[in-house]
Amino acid sequence: MNENNLIPFSERSESEVRELNSKGGKKSGEVRRKKRDMKAKMKTLLELPCQNCEDFNTVSEFGIDMEEIDNEMVMLVGLYNKAKTGDVQAIREIRNITGKDIASAELEIKKKELKLKEKALQNTGPEFSKEEPLLYNALESDDT
Repeated sequence: MNENNLIPFSERSESEVRELNSKGGKKSGEVRRKKRDMKAKMKTLLELPCQNCEDFNTVSEFGIDMEEIDNEMVMLVGLYNKAKTGDVQAIREIRNITGKDIASAELEIKKKELKLKEKALQNTGPEFSKEEPLLYNALESDDT
């Protein structure tokens, strides 16, 4: 696209801006609905009982009850088996699923810190902005 054709919102009329925002909002809603539907469909597929006898036998060898063997369990056992062979991506994914990766721990600490900052701002106003005590509180806090 030619950069000369791009017109900033500040140079457009109110009606043009409103129309473009409306189009963007409608498209955003459409994309969100599509993602939501796809997520629901995947959940349905994963909850279906395993149909492949070979996969069923592989999972049952782990001692898992027949009622618990669904497509999701088959995938998890496959991921586990790949990790056992040293597949680094599989190991990372298992750590991610189980919440044992560093990134998820850091994210939890940042969320706690943000909650504490918001609470402090609500209670004392914007002049309360000491970073260190809030970070220490986030690290020590057990509530999420």
